[in-house]
Amino acid sequence: MLLHSRTAIVVALLAAVALTVGAATEPAWLVAIDESLSVWIRGWGLHDFFRIVTNFGSINGALVLSAGAALLMWKRCRPMALAFPGMIIVAIALDIALKVIVDRDRPIDILVGTNLGSFPSGHVITAVVVLGLVVPALWIATRSKPVFWGSVVLLIVGVTLVMLSRINLGAHWPSDVVASVLIGVSMLLLAEYALSSRWACRRCGGCALHLPN
Repeated sequence: MLLHSRTAIVVALLAAVALTVGAATEPAWLVAIDESLSVWIRGWGLHDFFRIVTNFGSINGALVLSAGAALLMWKRCRPMALAFPGMIIVAIALDIALKVIVDRDRPIDILVGTNLGSFPSGHVITAVVVLGLVVPALWIATRSKPVFWGSVVLLIVGVTLVMLSRINLGAHWPSDVVASVLIGVSMLLLAEYALSSRWACRRCGGCALHLPN
């Protein structure tokens, strides 16, 4: 589904932890790196466009999509069906917990309303998790390589646009969104191991992911 590599999980987790610790203990050092890139991206304008794009990472949209995907996947692969709402719940809880713990200040001149701290970006984590799960879900549903690779492109483009939207609208620093991608990727890599476990294989009716097992 992604890399199926313990090394990839360790690297992603360590990088995410390093940025989390940096945001919590040395925010001024990170801001010094973030500021020039943030000013450049915000200088593009296009705020109306990015207001639309940022909704693709919203919690409400993710909950609706995950519920629909769970229903569609239930007969094909119950473990995958359960992964959608399960991962969204974990993403929301992790986002809120890290925001409270790190408590990093938001950039100035925020163009979108928000209450909690800047680190991490819940929109980016949600986009990574949801679009990341769409890739194997579409493979299960279609077993089509063009559809599979199309969903991979959608994942890359969608996550990149949501990342840029959070910076452009002043909701997050660049390091916030990079860390959020690493957090989301770590969650997907861990989910891959769960979905390829014996427990998942026994509870699947023989979808394209579990058929070889």
